[in-house]
Amino acid sequence: MSTVSIDATTDSQVPPWDSEPGEDALAEEVRAEGWGWVACEHGRLALDLRRYGTEPMTRREPSADELVVLARLEAERERLIAAYDANEAERDPHSAVYCSQEQYLCSAIDDVQERMEAAEDALRAWTPEQMDRLGAVVCVDAAGEVIVHRGVFRRGGRPASGGAPRREAGDPRLLRDLSAHRTAALQAMVMQSTQGALAILAHRMLESLFERHGPGNDVVKVHIRPTTDDALSADATDYENSPAGWLLASAHAEWSACLPATSEALFHWLLDLDQEALLSLLAYCTARCITAVSEGERRSDLGDLGDVIARAFSLDMADWWTPTADNYLRHVSRREAVAAVREATGQDCTHAVSGMRREEAVRYCAARLEGTRWLPEALRTLDVQGEAAQGSAVGSEA
Repeated sequence: MSTVSIDATTDSQVPPWDSEPGEDALAEEVRAEGWGWVACEHGRLALDLRRYGTEPMTRREPSADELVVLARLEAERERLIAAYDANEAERDPHSAVYCSQEQYLCSAIDDVQERMEAAEDALRAWTPEQMDRLGAVVCVDAAGEVIVHRGVFRRGGRPASGGAPRREAGDPRLLRDLSAHRTAALQAMVMQSTQGALAILAHRMLESLFERHGPGNDVVKVHIRPTTDDALSADATDYENSPAGWLLASAHAEWSACLPATSEALFHWLLDLDQEALLSLLAYCTARCITAVSEGERRSDLGDLGDVIARAFSLDMADWWTPTADNYLRHVSRREAVAAVREATGQDCTHAVSGMRREEAVRYCAARLEGTRWLPEALRTLDVQGEAAQGSAVGSEA
């Protein structure tokens, strides 16, 4: 497998990555666009892009024709909102006419809003200054397609803060973010139950010794490949301030302060450790070997062990994660944010947010979701086919 790293200037901070067929040729085409640097990458896409970061395109002033289009769209939206208000005020909300008009007008308002956003998107482009300062990454996505990410910062050149890109609910990067929070919560719960941790560890060993491997995701990595705070914070938004992140980091710091510096000293220290403390340490180590981070959607028919563990520990991600503007709502479409509020509260806020700018709508939906314990599909525990109905829950042994 060949390696390519194409840079307009010499920079040791732009690493070479293994390339897939077609990447090298596409990288040359992208380089011809005038980017400051171009690199090929295979694997760890979400993690690397998070470390580098991206910058949005620059908005230019609209032309006279574009101003006319924007004005017409705005007028159409105002007309639809007025019609929506009239339907609310003048018709019986239980009538068929009211319901059909509400459905039509909500759909029409969403359509106009999307066309307005598309018209705004058409005004954005990369400036020569941005292209000289930023770069592009050629990589292979989850479907095996060669794609290009433009406007990528050099390592260390990412600004301290910036706008988050909008994503769909099934976007691999958002799924990876949410599943990293779910992994942290699973680790935190397992860490607090020596019985549960020992069961998971024994189960993993017996799978290998007696060839009892099941279908689905092998989430317990006892080889050993721990999933650390650094790894989780690279994927999970605001991980350091999350309940699971705080609990895991505190435990790591406490154990780290106790452990001897050398391997031989550590072994003798463990031999002398009382059994209760040794089991607690084993529970922590086993917990940190769990990784359910994924860029794909979970399926109940695959018997995902992560869901088996979650059910056994009665994991409710609402105890560990709360939807906010930063960790969810800025990353999904307006329609998905409204759907979340509708599911959580039973109230349709389509009309309320229809005249708002995107950031206002995000803050509005965040306020409505506060305290509801609503979770996106990626954080809900799935039913697992074939799981015994009388399976006992494993509690915390505080």
